[in-house]
Amino acid sequence: MSKKNYIIATDLYNFKKCAYRPFMDYNGDPALKVEIHPLIKLLWASGVQYEAKVIESYQRDHSEKSFRAIDPEKPASEALAKETFSAMQAGVDIIYQGVLISGNKLGRPDLLLKSPGKSNLGDYHYYPMDIKLTRIDATWDDGNEKAPMEQFWQVYFYGELLEKVQGKRPDKGYIYKTKARILPIPLYKPPMHYEWALQQLENYLQGNAFGAEPTINSNCGMCEWKASCTKWANEKHDISLVYRVGQAMKGGLKALGIETIEDLANADTAQLTSKAQALKEQGYFWKSMPADLPAQSIERARLHITHQPVIRQPITFPETHLEIHFDIEDDPTQDFVYLHGALLVEKGKEPEYIAFFADRRENEKLITEQLFAFFDKYPDTPIYHYGDYERDTIKRLISKHKLDTHIYDRLFAENGMAIDLCRLIATHTDWPLTSYGLKAICKFLGFQWDANDAGGAASIVWMNEYLDGNTSMKEKILRYNEDDCQATYFLKNALIKMQN
Repeated sequence: MSKKNYIIATDLYNFKKCAYRPFMDYNGDPALKVEIHPLIKLLWASGVQYEAKVIESYQRDHSEKSFRAIDPEKPASEALAKETFSAMQAGVDIIYQGVLISGNKLGRPDLLLKSPGKSNLGDYHYYPMDIKLTRIDATWDDGNEKAPMEQFWQVYFYGELLEKVQGKRPDKGYIYKTKARILPIPLYKPPMHYEWALQQLENYLQGNAFGAEPTINSNCGMCEWKASCTKWANEKHDISLVYRVGQAMKGGLKALGIETIEDLANADTAQLTSKAQALKEQGYFWKSMPADLPAQSIERARLHITHQPVIRQPITFPETHLEIHFDIEDDPTQDFVYLHGALLVEKGKEPEYIAFFADRRENEKLITEQLFAFFDKYPDTPIYHYGDYERDTIKRLISKHKLDTHIYDRLFAENGMAIDLCRLIATHTDWPLTSYGLKAICKFLGFQWDANDAGGAASIVWMNEYLDGNTSMKEKILRYNEDDCQATYFLKNALIKMQN
């Protein structure tokens, strides 16, 4: 049996990220956990602070009788569930941190808000609202913001519990995000895969894995169970160690009897492609899975065995006297870009690192204007970066601060001067690695970052320490960013050498 008594909304959130994570949360040996990443702690703290601001605004607009907090400092319990139900029976307009329990399911939405509509309570009922410290990550075709599916699942879970508690399922729930963005979440039918996820959690609660096992992917980085899962995957030569064999891909391959890297490497390309397509039509893999991914996965599995990367198509770079390698650091918890770093490389000279650093949040616009002025000095110079992040961030900053678009157009329009090394890696090369991230590839090739804990997540933590008064963190942040810029320069040269 599990060590837990209830399924909670966070379990659904974690399940969407990794279907094995909740099983370990329920049944794993705590001794196998690694320390919680400092960024996770920071996100928790930032979320709590933001939630407090939102709640304060609700309290200002309501009397003590119309706003009730259900002991938010105490852990959820049956006693707090009874207190919540009493507040609902009394018709309190807003209930903060109410507890809802039905069977082995427990939910604690940030807010329960009273609304007209028949229920067991009378001529009113409640709908749930969660408060999330997040910026816009995706939109629908009509431009409206799209809620991540894991957040959708959580709010739907609260809606189901409310149906049990008050005898009426609310039509909608809501997510309150930064800048008072309130997203409606329809609750009239289960979201995709929700019911399957909930059934799996029921199994986990009984101590039954039912075939669930670790899948190594980008979500593992800050998980407490990462060391345990990585050890298991390495010992088993698990197929998820192959790039792009994620949770859905692994499930489809396992249905075909392919479980190890060796199984995949030895598969017949034509047969696997055909069988995968047939299984895809039965609901395995995922709808938009590229038809050539099974064949690519076979080739990548073979690289794992030889431990040698391969360049599948020639890569050429412009022959220029100057080039710039560019990297951005930002804190998504505060929607704050605090550093633009650039490595100016001139033939015959030592590369020069230039940093545009915001000592405080109000300087974000200033450092972006400084960056644009720097780029204007080198209009015909190629600018190297890794991934979509720099492009998307520049676009967002232009919109946010109403800046001229000429730099974006020069860099990222068709035939622009920006060269995305990540795209070249993805389209022209393959590697015996689980991740094709800049750090994974450059470390494989021998490049080392100065800080042992170097990473974008660590940089965010360091910046928050700097803003809290630890000025020594600035040098660490700049050194890490310079290493990132040096890494793209190193990678570009390594790609050239690999072809000679």
